[in-house]
Amino acid sequence: MFKDYISEKKEFSPLEDNPLVYVLIIAKLMSNKKGSDADVTEDENLQKLISLVDKNIIKKFNTIILKNVMSPSSVFDYMRLRKNSKTKLKEAVMDYYKILNTELAHKEKTFSKSNDIRLAFESIYGSDEYKKFLNSL
Repeated sequence: MFKDYISEKKEFSPLEDNPLVYVLIIAKLMSNKKGSDADVTEDENLQKLISLVDKNIIKKFNTIILKNVMSPSSVFDYMRLRKNSKTKLKEAVMDYYKILNTELAHKEKTFSKSNDIRLAFESIYGSDEYKKFLNSL
């Protein structure tokens, strides 16, 4: 279901298999009160955050290894349980990003590369885009 949705949305399809992206998209879909997919693809906060994640993390590090960490269906199930609470959706996104940060850093063999990953994620956490996205959920 999710892969079909993503492949139909040209805005997201180049990054469709990356958990760093689909965690954000799924959270936005779960928080969407109107039930319209168009609202998600047109969401400026989401677009800016995906662009920032792509620039600061996806293009700099080997994020392909994250595909084995989780699946879109497990993220959907987890977030569906938290859908009734705005705070819990925010917490779910933050938790998933901490997991992805840790997994990516653990796969690196050098301290400096692991530290670069930590710093890249911290730049995302401290960004206005990330804060605005979380507040939009």
